[in-house]
Amino acid sequence: MKKQSGGAKPEDQIQQVSKLLLDVLKAAIDSTARQASELGLRPPQVMFILGLHDEGRLSMREVSRKMDVHPAVLTRQMDRLVDKGLIERTRDDADRRLVYVSLTKQGIKTAEEVLAFYNSRIEEALYGVGPAEKETLRRVLTLMKERLPE
Repeated sequence: MKKQSGGAKPEDQIQQVSKLLLDVLKAAIDSTARQASELGLRPPQVMFILGLHDEGRLSMREVSRKMDVHPAVLTRQMDRLVDKGLIERTRDDADRRLVYVSLTKQGIKTAEEVLAFYNSRIEEALYGVGPAEKETLRRVLTLMKERLPE
């Protein structure tokens, strides 16, 4: 296929976008690990508290499904988060087999610290990018999220 005027071939563009997305994801994971370590948490624990911050109270089954984590692994992680005072467990009054988890006040504070850190990192990464470009980026990322299966 002939190169189109003004840029790379479409398949090259996709490869470039894919590589850039992977690089951004790696940087985000690395930042997560550093931030988690500073907070005395492991990256998966940070993801759990951020998920609960977004969703509110969830059953253990819902957390396991949404985060695609085996229930046994999830239980161990939740035990650690309970020990750290970041989440609390409650049983359903009607069905005592159902266990719900939610953030404590300290868990909410920790989640908000992590979110503030991420927002500052994104702000740094987008320094000098104009409002129109940021809006285009937001729209493209939204479309990608909607089109990719969970």
